Amino acid sequence: MSNTTHRRDTNHPDFPHGELAGYRAGCKCELCNSANNVYSLENYYKRNPKKDRTSKICKRCKIEKSIEEYYLHSLGKWPEPNCIPCTAIVKREYRLMKQYGLTVEKYDELLFLQNGKCAICLLDFSEMKNPPHIDHDHTTGEVRGLLCSKCNPAIGLLQDDYKLCLNAAKYLKR
Repeated sequence: MSNTTHRRDTNHPDFPHGELAGYRAGCKCELCNSANNVYSLENYYKRNPKKDRTSKICKRCKIEKSIEEYYLHSLGKWPEPNCIPCTAIVKREYRLMKQYGLTVEKYDELLFLQNGKCAICLLDFSEMKNPPHIDHDHTTGEVRGLLCSKCNPAIGLLQDDYKLCLNAAKYLKR
């Protein structure tokens, strides 16, 4: 393997390392990580000796919680920065923004404007098992509203086509 300069984080020194130059214990690159196995729970506490092994402060809620209340990171076995409830919130915020371009505030506003009910059948979301589905135009990506778990696939099966919906309504009126 050749020596390369890795600059993955701001703490990394600017020097070549690898098989010939030696592995860097604090480096987060794949080469050094696999050689030193620095990302294990045991090494996490060796690198951070002041840290208590039984508790940790959540990055999001700033509350000290037991280490069991954290997911372990997928690359190693050290705890994630956020506790399990905060991780769910962070993932929800990320998914809303990435998939629909919505902030949590916009989502809550949409829910408030619909009085907490499905935009089509007007069933109350609080009475349903599943959370509301975010209905959006598949060509433009624009969010139209919140639907229940029955109305959302119904609109999808009608291919988001206004004329098909009218034809279905006429058919049901017979």
